[in-house]
Amino acid sequence: MRLSTVLLLCALVLIGSSAEGLGPGAHLYVASRVMGTGWPGALFGSMAPDLCNLASTPQINGAMAGLTHCEFDRLSPSPFAMAFATHNNLWGVDSYIHCHHNPGYEDTYFTLRMKELLDEFEATGLTMLQAEDIVDAVLDYLLRKDLGPEFGHAIALSAQFFGAAQTQELVEAFALPLSQRVAGLSTEDAEDEIRSMAQLFKGITRIYGEQLALWELPGIRALLVEGFQSYLAIDAQTADALFTSTEELCWDYREELDRIAGALPSELEALSPAYKLPTGRAAVLAQAVLVCALFLLAARTRAVN
Repeated sequence: MRLSTVLLLCALVLIGSSAEGLGPGAHLYVASRVMGTGWPGALFGSMAPDLCNLASTPQINGAMAGLTHCEFDRLSPSPFAMAFATHNNLWGVDSYIHCHHNPGYEDTYFTLRMKELLDEFEATGLTMLQAEDIVDAVLDYLLRKDLGPEFGHAIALSAQFFGAAQTQELVEAFALPLSQRVAGLSTEDAEDEIRSMAQLFKGITRIYGEQLALWELPGIRALLVEGFQSYLAIDAQTADALFTSTEELCWDYREELDRIAGALPSELEALSPAYKLPTGRAAVLAQAVLVCALFLLAARTRAVN
């Protein structure tokens, strides 16, 4: 299988579900800004709620998605659980991109950009959910563009540090309610299902990060344009224009992601006193130093391997 095919397949799994919000890179970026931590295993938690996409049946997928995105507080407080909580669909990162599902909600940065894409590409029949997927994919591309190959290595490293302890946290939190919500699924089967989803998600995320780091930007862009063409059944020229417009519309995306990151600490502290974060200059310095440490660790691991 060509490496381009590997990257595209991983991107489709990790980004291509419009029900699950932002791509893995954007989630990891926000969590690193919130937590100011170089713990890769913890930061994997920011992406882990989307492991539901790898369930063996649609019924398990739906039940697990509800648990990981709305009942994330079932996890006992831990660094992994804290990163996991930043993802959620109630007040976490996903809530900012999913609000277009609720007509009464004020348009966010992401909603406005999706609507602009709908207006510009009306002739293609683009839907809001498809526009959401396009924005998700381009945001991960922009993060890779702005932060360099080490951003991809950081994603891969976070998966590498996800292990048995974090998997057990997921099992203890979600196996019983999952079995109660899916007919014919025993608690033991639910435990096995969660372990399987976790391991598959770990592997795909690691490969996605590695390929994101390996490929140069023109190749990643070309691959995504090819994916847009297939996904939307449009010609190559229109797919290329769609990518260009999305990139231009999202030129200030990091300001928005940083704004979201700034709103999450108070929600986390309300969720659990264990999630109280430092404030002031000390917090800013800690975030800068420890986020840099994550990327340096990723670079060192890359050199060793």
